[in-house]
Amino acid sequence: MDRIMEIIGKYAVIQNSQSLLLELKQYLMPERELRNNPFMAPEMPDLSDLIVPDTITLARCAKSWEEAVRMAAEPLLRRGSITAGYVQAMLEASESRDPYIIIGHQVAIPHADPECGVHEVSMSLLRLEEPVCYAEGYMIHVIVVIAAKDKYRHLRSLNQLMKLAGNQEEVMALIEADTPEKIHEIAAAFSIDEERGIVHEYRMA
Repeated sequence: MDRIMEIIGKYAVIQNSQSLLLELKQYLMPERELRNNPFMAPEMPDLSDLIVPDTITLARCAKSWEEAVRMAAEPLLRRGSITAGYVQAMLEASESRDPYIIIGHQVAIPHADPECGVHEVSMSLLRLEEPVCYAEGYMIHVIVVIAAKDKYRHLRSLNQLMKLAGNQEEVMALIEADTPEKIHEIAAAFSIDEERGIVHEYRMA
């Protein structure tokens, strides 16, 4: 898949590499293989399993992109899900300010290779009232740290996150949420029943 992405990148401008990679994997892996692949089993975590109140941080602002990433990663560091080396690797990976980590309306997903210090598949979310500048033209309110233990186990939750990030109304709800519990409710609304192909609405009244 890395080679395919490299070839595509030689002849086309990739607007969203994460989405392209995910769709290519889904297309190239037959449905029967998906069912037989343990990484695509129902036990794979949903977005609501990873984005929980303990991994959500609410803040008014961040002085810089680097500070925002460190703030976003802090819950995973406390839990021992990632190492300080992984945070540094995310910062180094984003130094070029490539827009590939922007996945939707004011949402970014910094990440690095699992070998840089991931102990378990996990995610954490930082919601900023005032956006932080990632690159020229990209003002970010929501940062979701992606810590993938391998190349597959996080795909279900990542797919759900991309659907959430592509919904401007729901992203605005994230930005306006005043408690971690409300953000978790929004994440839960995008948990997918893979067998029946429907979205469960867990939103509280």
